[in-house]
This record gives sequence, structure tokens and C-alpha cells, in this order.
Amino acid sequence: MNKRELDFRKDLIARMGGRWAVAIHVENHLNPGVPDLSYVMVAPGHETGWLELKATYRPVKTKTVAFKVEPSQHQWMIKYAHRVPTYILAKVGDSYYLIDGRSHAQLVEQVTEDDLKRVSVAIFDEDTLVKGLTTTLSGLTRRDRNGS
Repeated sequence: MNKRELDFRKDLIARMGGRWAVAIHVENHLNPGVPDLSYVMVAPGHETGWLELKATYRPVKTKTVAFKVEPSQHQWMIKYAHRVPTYILAKVGDSYYLIDGRSHAQLVEQVTEDDLKRVSVAIFDEDTLVKGLTTTLSGLTRRDRNGS
């Protein structure tokens, strides 16, 4: 995890305080590809899931967004994202793109911000991140777990 993503993780955990019963960072060299954060929602049913965090600057001279989903992360998502609610939260400048982990294959090649918009289940800005992420993850995780 690079410094930008480390800062993003710390900021996200602090901002989501009180909305997550627990948020655990997992660094696992025995099982590479495990997403950056496991969360438990403070909501009916205490919904749980995984977030892979990506953070980069908004492109200036090119449309390509400079982040990469590693091969080990793709492999983890192939094995588990269909069974465990897993999402990629990509921060590009001041925008946040929430992407279903089952859509990871669409992020193999270089992507643009338009690509992120197309595959996102939700998009937030700095002002809407906390409330929007709470509501969206709670609803999506509940639906994924309960099939409704």
C-alpha cells in the first residue's frame, strides 16, 4: 500500500467513525490480494464486507487514472467476491468511485475516469462520502448477503 492509499485508509476510518462497529486493516503476506479493509456496519444485522482502497491524483495531461489492481487482488476477487461483499473504493482527486469487486476484470487495463463512472455502483464527493458510503454499503451488503 503506497503512502497516498495509507493516508486514504486512515482518513476513511476516522471519517466513518461511529458508522462502522469495526474496521480492520489486513496485511497478509501468506494470502496476497486480501482487500485493504474489512468492515462491520453499525446497522441492522451488522453487515460486513471488504474494501480495496485505491487513491490517486486526478489526471491533468492524460485521461488515464494512475492506479492498478494487482494480479493477486484480481485472483482474490475471482475466488471470493461472489461470496463475500467486496468493493473497490477509488479516490481520484476529490471524487470517490465505489465499484463492485465482481467488476474487477474491467479494471485490468489502464482506465479513465469515464471508465470508473461507467462501472461504479455509486459516486461520492468529499461532502457526500460518509453518508453516501454508509447508506450504499449498508444496502448493497444487506442485498448481497440476503439475496434480496
